Amino acid sequence: MVLLSLAVALIGSVPLMLMTDQTSMVWIALILFVRGISVGGINLPLTSDAYLGIPEQQLAEAGVGINIIENVGSSFGSALIATIVATIGLGNHGTVQQQLAGFHAGFLVSIIVLLLLIGPALKLSQKK
Repeated sequence: MVLLSLAVALIGSVPLMLMTDQTSMVWIALILFVRGISVGGINLPLTSDAYLGIPEQQLAEAGVGINIIENVGSSFGSALIATIVATIGLGNHGTVQQQLAGFHAGFLVSIIVLLLLIGPALKLSQKK
């Protein structure tokens, strides 16, 4: 499931690197919707696999720890991509082409991170 969701996220990310100032908002919304669907297929199996092997009496503490790690990781990733987009796009003073270049770079980073997730996805426990 994770590998399929990663593939959908990758397929949904490539068009976002190719968008221009003429790209229809309908297409952008559709692509973002497809990418958003894939997030559940990536997050849920990774989270559920983190609980494997934890004794029942430690599940509450493990849940808190796992949520903290996910939230810190998500915040760091969002901040990293926002910084890249803002730096390359030169904030509000950049031209449309500079701002698009910032978004393209942000989605390139997103694609690289998705590719890096393939390794951990292959190491998940196999349910039979």
